[in-house]
Parts: sequence; C-alpha cells; structure tokens
Amino acid sequence: ESNSPYSSPVTSAFKRDEGKKTRLCIDFRKLNALCKSDSEPLPLMDSLLDKLSKAKIFSSLDLASGYGHVPIHPKDTEKLAFCTNFGLYEWCRLPFGIKVASAIFNRIIRRILTKYKIDFACNYFDDIIVCSSSELEHWKHLKTIFEICEKENIKLKLSKCVFAQTKISFLGYEIEQAHHPQTNGKVERVNQSLVTRLKCKVNSTSTKVPWTKLLESVTNEYNLTPHSITKYPPAYLLLGTLPYDSPIGQNSYYEPVNEARNLALQRTIDYHNKNKIRYDARFVDKKFNPGDLVVYEEFHYPNIRKLSPPFSGPYEIIKQCSEVTYEINKPNPLTKQATQIVHISKLRCFHSPDKLKLSHE
Repeated sequence: ESNSPYSSPVTSAFKRDEGKKTRLCIDFRKLNALCKSDSEPLPLMDSLLDKLSKAKIFSSLDLASGYGHVPIHPKDTEKLAFCTNFGLYEWCRLPFGIKVASAIFNRIIRRILTKYKIDFACNYFDDIIVCSSSELEHWKHLKTIFEICEKENIKLKLSKCVFAQTKISFLGYEIEQAHHPQTNGKVERVNQSLVTRLKCKVNSTSTKVPWTKLLESVTNEYNLTPHSITKYPPAYLLLGTLPYDSPIGQNSYYEPVNEARNLALQRTIDYHNKNKIRYDARFVDKKFNPGDLVVYEEFHYPNIRKLSPPFSGPYEIIKQCSEVTYEINKPNPLTKQATQIVHISKLRCFHSPDKLKLSHE
C-alpha cells in the first residue's frame, strides 16, 4: 500500500491471448506530461532482418513481465501511485504507460547483450531472437543466453518461447532459412519488371522526374495489364473486377473470376513445366568446391556493345547453398553486401591466362 500524495486512475482489461487473465491499465497522462523524453533509438527493422538473413536455426524468447525486471528508485515510487477500490498502491517496478518505459527497458536489454558481446541474438523490446547457422551451434548459443539470464535475474515466459525452428514468426514477419518466404524468386521477378518499367518511364521523359513519383503509376499499369502467361491482369485475379469499365463489357471480355483463376493457375503450371523441359535439356551438371575460382555471366541490356565481355570475375566460391546455388565473393550492388548467392547456370570455371598462353617455339 501507499500513502503517496499522487494518484492515477486505473482500470482492468483482459489479456488478448491468455483467456480470462486481466492486466491493470493506469492513466499516467498527467505524469507523462511532466516526464522528460528519452530518445533511445529503437532497433531498425531492416537491420534486424539483415542480421537474421543468413541464419538457419532460430529461437524466440519472450521475457515474463518484461518491464517488471526494471526496479524503480525508492524516491520515485510514490509518483507511480494508483487508486483502486481496495486502497492506494504504488509500483516498485517499471509499469506500462510511462512514456519513457520502452526506451529504458530497450536500453537495459541492449546493454546486457553488448556487455557479454552477444552477436548471435537481437532484441526488440521484450522479444529476443537467437539465430545460428547450425543446430549444434544453436544449442551452444541458447546455453549462453540462459546463463546470462540467470546472472542478470531475467525470467522467461516458457509458454511463449519457441526453440530451434527453421521457420519462426518475429515482429509480424515469417523468418526462415536464409531468406524470407516471400522472397522465393517471385517477388524478385516482379521487382525486376517494375524496375524495367521505371527505367523506361524515367528515360522517356524530357524532364528529370524522380522515380518515386512514377512508382504509383507504374505499379497500377502493371496490375492492370494482362500478363503474357495468365492472359489476365493481376488486379482482376486478385479482386475479381477492374477499376474501370471495359468498352466492350468487362463480363464478356474476361471469364468469371473463379474460372479465370483456375485457368491462370493451369497456364502458369504449363508454362513452368515447359520451361523446366527446356532447362533440363540444356543443363550441364557442374560441381564447385569452396575456394574454387569462377567467372560470373553478367546480364547486359541490348544497348551494350557487342564486344563487351560477357563474364566478370574471377570470384571465389565461399560455400554451396543448395544443389544449384553458390555463394561467391561478388559484391551485391542492391543489398551492399560483400557476397552474393547466384545460380549455377551463371557460373563458369576460371582458367588463368597463364595456362592459355600458346607456345611460339
């Protein structure tokens, strides 16, 4: 109990995913108006996802009563008093509702990870994700984290923890081995189409218009243009209608949406099978080992000179990512990373010029 001169109103609310359990909701608006702001930077989503991009095994740890790990100075507890039907009470631990609570808590967890030089885990408030490249390494990392939690008196909520998964949900994203599940090649292909259209738009205008102002119109054009494989606009397959009236009648121009979706799916499968037959007929099985030198077949636009070298390199094979992909030490201009994962069809063995010299004797 408390005999504080301060008092904040309180109400209770049901917890979202814990049945009939409730939590206290205290109105600290008057106290927050007097508090100094804390500009502790929050972790950037892009930085977190980049850190997880090369991992294979993940564990997600949830802290039990996250803010409750932070004690309040005895001189300040009276300011956190709240009134109930049973009397006046005050918080001895950091409560929800204080405007600097998230910054204080995030700084403490960040300092703990930095103190022990942890580079295989990252936190976003009370969520900690541990990532590793192998299962054996992952168990060692988890043991290290548990030892740190014991030393720092950090308690975990076992019911919300997930251990040693190849696919995990983190901050609304589905993270899995080496990439996001959305980036399975389809998103990259759509992005490539949009980039090509943007280049055409930018180059066709006499005045220099920022590509950001053209992106919306280019995206709309892509969604409203019939695809060469499905024969339907993506917007029609998704929404079942188009945002404009066809001059010859929309219903007579396209089949009903359910029939159109089935036809589009079948046409996509047929196109995939046809491409697979062509690919298998020309595919030559090659094997590279880490440390081998290779050259990479660059993609050139039609306006490149005929005598431009088709290959760049040499590059060193770092590791084999799958049966048909390798990681090489070729800088990626888009992600700014020092390595790049490429398809085996783009690689050729590198032969040193010294070995290709002809003898004139």
